[in-house]
Amino acid sequence: MKAHINTYCIERKQILPVGLEQAWQFFSNPANLRSITPPWLDFTITSKIPEVIYSGLIMTYRIRPLGGIAVSWVSEITHVQAPYYFVYEQQSGPYRFCHHQHL
Repeated sequence: MKAHINTYCIERKQILPVGLEQAWQFFSNPANLRSITPPWLDFTITSKIPEVIYSGLIMTYRIRPLGGIAVSWVSEITHVQAPYYFVYEQQSGPYRFCHHQHL
């Protein structure tokens, strides 16, 4: 029997009042993840992180998505094309599959 996985695509567009280079400097720095994550998720990075992402980077963190229950998450930066986009994919965590693109 073949397993069926539902996939969903959520797209959001946001116009920033800064140039491409300034936006890239902010979003490609993993230390800024907490400041762009909703506070109620209590996002905490649990691994050492560099100042700038790179392909192959593995990051671990913890979030509290439901009733304060902590969930560990491991993701890998799989693609980087500075200053245009990067992609991360969940290696383990709360979803069966997570592929997230920042363009």
